[in-house]
Amino acid sequence: MRKRWPDTVEMRVFEQQPFARWGDKQLIGRNGALFAAPGTEAIQGLPQLDGPDGALLDVVDFYNKTLHTLTGSGLTLAGVSLSPRGSWKLVLVDGSEILLGQRDIDAHLQRFLDVFPRLAAGRGTNTFARADLRYANGFAIRWLSAAPGSTKPFDKPAAPAKAGAPEKQA
Repeated sequence: MRKRWPDTVEMRVFEQQPFARWGDKQLIGRNGALFAAPGTEAIQGLPQLDGPDGALLDVVDFYNKTLHTLTGSGLTLAGVSLSPRGSWKLVLVDGSEILLGQRDIDAHLQRFLDVFPRLAAGRGTNTFARADLRYANGFAIRWLSAAPGSTKPFDKPAAPAKAGAPEKQA
């Protein structure tokens, strides 16, 4: 902004277009710069990225790479976070979490993506609460409990006959 003599003020306005949310209160612009704006809570459809401020570019790069890796898997990425200790976590649009850890994250994610379709087919759903891929030779999945009205995994056991009561004959 500058004043132009005698009665003019010149202002340049640059529009910020958000690419993603960063933490609780900031946005990441398409140019990679952080900015804050009023009313950002109302903006829908932005991925949620989080991590130490010094790791912004690493988190954005990892988000883009993971978005490409998940293409065609049936899993839709909603966000990525990097803990202060360097551990990665993915959040999917259905709320599922994938814990990747600090080491061999690409190999662990690929192993999961190779096996997951068979596991999901066996259960009839790809909805899970959390997948922990931090193990060297496998992973753990915590599945969501069955939906209401679905087949019960086991029936209620019959009540034992009372002592002294005659048994019914067929």
